[in-house]
Amino acid sequence: YYDENDNDNLGVPGWAESRRRTYYTDTFGNKRQRVELSVNQRLGASSTLYANLSNQSYWGGSGEDRTLQAGFNSSYKNTSYGVFYQDSRSNYGYKDRSLNLTVSIPFSFLRKESSDMNASFSVGHSKQSGNTYSTGLSGSALDDNRLNYVVQTGHDQYSGQTSSANIGYQGSKGLINAGYSYSNEYQQTSLGVSGGIVAHPGGITLTQPLQNTFVLIEAEDAKGVRLENQPGVAIDGSGYAVMTSATPYRHNRVALRTEDIGSGLDIPLASKDVVPTRGAISHVKFETHTGQSLLVHSKINDADSPPLGASIFSASGKNSGTVGTNGDIYISGASAGDRLMVKWGEDPSESCSLQVPELKPMGEKATGYQELSLVCVTP
Repeated sequence: YYDENDNDNLGVPGWAESRRRTYYTDTFGNKRQRVELSVNQRLGASSTLYANLSNQSYWGGSGEDRTLQAGFNSSYKNTSYGVFYQDSRSNYGYKDRSLNLTVSIPFSFLRKESSDMNASFSVGHSKQSGNTYSTGLSGSALDDNRLNYVVQTGHDQYSGQTSSANIGYQGSKGLINAGYSYSNEYQQTSLGVSGGIVAHPGGITLTQPLQNTFVLIEAEDAKGVRLENQPGVAIDGSGYAVMTSATPYRHNRVALRTEDIGSGLDIPLASKDVVPTRGAISHVKFETHTGQSLLVHSKINDADSPPLGASIFSASGKNSGTVGTNGDIYISGASAGDRLMVKWGEDPSESCSLQVPELKPMGEKATGYQELSLVCVTP
């Protein structure tokens, strides 16, 4: 490689040498002591004045890394802004001072109830980089924010004009990221795919990238029901999903989105808490019932109603609910031909049975229940 603007015999272009930020020394810098100091003062309802200082010293020399930053942050209505001064000094002799102004404005383009886009602008001047500015748009889309994007452009005295665009999608089986950036001196395109694999007794589940501690979620027959607290993740066809990150030794809420639970599926308890140890794979299983939801107006032999509070049991002996006022019974996960036992005592005479008839078909995404009037037959 040769460049006619090389200013030495090492084959290093002049433009690269002028931007060099790496310095070499014969002394190996082992860290000795680090001091950090932070001061914050709230001013009024929405303003903050702050100062941060960090200092790192090393063995075998008097050089130090030091960063001092002082600034002011505030907001007006939905607009946030801040100004800060920074003084940085390196153990290897690099020094820089800068003054910066940032402004951020959220607004909604796709949703009225919340902000899904953010416009930002920053301008600054530093001893090393001269005048700089940057402006951009960032935000998220789709109902659970699983699509995110960033578009940005800026300028400084070394690189000139630089622009970039990035988009990312959080899918149930992994992440996809694509980006493009360019300046006066280069163009770059990137595409990335990342994810994880979890093998368990129920099979193999593809996931988003895994952290050290995570949760395996099981919900039989709940395909397509998404997690409430992890964008893009839904129960797969085998009845499993993975919440890829959990905080050790803390309560972690694992919840399914109830709006995804359509007709023919009932999940009595759609959220649970788990407290994992560090590095653990926790297993959370949700009870699910398939079938239709019914509101039954029941009578005993066309006369009285079953007593208030009587228990309803399925053919397998599972408790399916209780009798309400006027003999009304709400049943989930029912199918045609099911026989339900209503009991309000231990004696056989203190019971009656309901036979579920043929039911009207309901669409996959239908919600609600069917209403029936049935006779509860005594022995």
